[in-house]
Amino acid sequence: MPFSRSFAIITAAVVLLCLSILPIFTIQNDSLWLDESWTAATVYDNLTRYPQTTNEWLRFIAEDSLLQTVQRVRDDMHAPLYFVLMDVWTLWLGESEFILRLPSLLMGMVALAATYSIGRVWRCREAGFAAMIVMGTAGFYLYYAREARMYTLYLACITIAILAYSLFWRRATIWRGIVFALAMALALYTHYVALIVIAAIFVHHILTKRTKWLLLPYLGAAIVFVRWLPFAYQQFQTHTGGAWAAYLPSDWNTLAALWLLLTSGYWLNFLLPFVFSHAPHDAVQTSEGRDFALLLFIVGLLPLVMLMVINAQGVTVLQVRYVIHLLPLWALLVGWAIAFTRIPFVNNFYLSVAVALFFLGWLSYTQISMYEDLWEQKPLWRDTAQELADQRPSLEPALTNLPTHSPAAYYHRQMNYAGGIALNFGWRPFAPVEIQRLVEQVENNEGVWLFAPIQDPSTWDAVTALSATRGVSYRYSIDNFLFYRFDSESAQTPFFSIGDALTYESGWQEQAIEQGETLCVPLTFIALNNKDQPLNTTLSVTRGYREVITETTRTVNNLSRGDAIQIEPCVTIPDDTPTETLHLRLIVTENDERLLITERGIAWGDFLLIGTLAVR
Repeated sequence: MPFSRSFAIITAAVVLLCLSILPIFTIQNDSLWLDESWTAATVYDNLTRYPQTTNEWLRFIAEDSLLQTVQRVRDDMHAPLYFVLMDVWTLWLGESEFILRLPSLLMGMVALAATYSIGRVWRCREAGFAAMIVMGTAGFYLYYAREARMYTLYLACITIAILAYSLFWRRATIWRGIVFALAMALALYTHYVALIVIAAIFVHHILTKRTKWLLLPYLGAAIVFVRWLPFAYQQFQTHTGGAWAAYLPSDWNTLAALWLLLTSGYWLNFLLPFVFSHAPHDAVQTSEGRDFALLLFIVGLLPLVMLMVINAQGVTVLQVRYVIHLLPLWALLVGWAIAFTRIPFVNNFYLSVAVALFFLGWLSYTQISMYEDLWEQKPLWRDTAQELADQRPSLEPALTNLPTHSPAAYYHRQMNYAGGIALNFGWRPFAPVEIQRLVEQVENNEGVWLFAPIQDPSTWDAVTALSATRGVSYRYSIDNFLFYRFDSESAQTPFFSIGDALTYESGWQEQAIEQGETLCVPLTFIALNNKDQPLNTTLSVTRGYREVITETTRTVNNLSRGDAIQIEPCVTIPDDTPTETLHLRLIVTENDERLLITERGIAWGDFLLIGTLAVR
């Protein structure tokens, strides 16, 4: 049934607004997590004096705030556009969770609108409508539309680039070429994976329409991006291993996980529209249909294949969020199938429309209902910070190490749970003597709080100094971060378990030694369970806890529940060991897997720092 252009646009706008209801009302359901707090810290300006006039504000934004943000981005592994925009946005509106995440939702809506427009350009508004709804209810979209990161801006730029390319492909004009070039450049300034997506678009361009204007938009995008190219090159030279993220292997398991997220766990639901669709037949019959199908196929699959090939070389470039460009392409493919739904042997237009709407509604319902099963809830930082702010009196001292880019630092700025009397020891990573002096400054207080990251050497030093005369009256851990209260009236001293195998009974060791001497450290454990498998205990002398100076391994066999195990591993201190205070680190492995260290149920990581070693 044909519709007027104005009616179609109004209907698309109404659908777009409806699709924004769910994410905007749930945008604050989760706390900010590590990556989002990195965004907040990157654009944060710790102003001691606010500019007073318009000229002062403009000078501050241009010369201080934006330059500082760009420098922070240059030192990491990101492109700058998102952070520059967020810098101006937060200067204007603040840095609450809602404000930080709102631009992601707005950019997501732009991507939805561009997805609809792509369907319209390829002469199928119905496919654009259906694609917009499929994409707007996808868990993949809903997750990143509510996250304070650059991924929906990247999605919007890529989708606009595909739209601009589609227009330029149909009729090459100067203005369309300029828009196409700018969209590609903005995508590159948002995320470096855009380069691979642009290469895929270029491949489609070469295969389907060779014209004398073909190269000009790509050259234009390169000219716009060339100013940042030296900084991008420097970033890749500094971070040769790719992103600071968990490595996903380039194998079928990774592809299966991505397919699971794209289809919300029910791939058969997405197959049914194709069974009842004429779209595959139309794609074969018409030149335009073949070109559209080829665009979806090449731009969808080629970047994924290229990322997997690069990732297989050990460079971490394959992450679910990096292939978010698949969303509009997948949604358009599904929307195209739904738009051409036909019931076999029944030539009834209204029945076909009803079946198509059923498919669309069922897919939308499935995607929304499966969101919580497929997309993990973020750590409850907000609730934790609020509880600490309520429980801790501001005059009760705290030893703090709140890394600048951590959620701990962000929520402290929001709730001031670590304010009042607070001694920061975050800049003392290898100075247990100085941390001991800090503890001595608060020794007359009944209660002392500790807010610090797990598995940081300074945290272990602080725990050791505090637990020498105090017990623990409050303990909590979230997202590799500790919140403890040490109380002079409590008898509950820290108590460490090693997996389900051992408890550590030897306590903290402090020794002095000279270069070249041999050190033997007596260790005592209590067996928690019977164990037939051997356990390997590795004692290391480390700088901090990562840089190993020397180490030795002893094997413990045939554990029986309740047994006391005593070993005395020895290490020789090399002659070139630095004359400073080092740490003694203990790791226990079973079948080459490190056992988890817990303190009365609180996870502390996979090693114990059991003492210090002053090298003379």
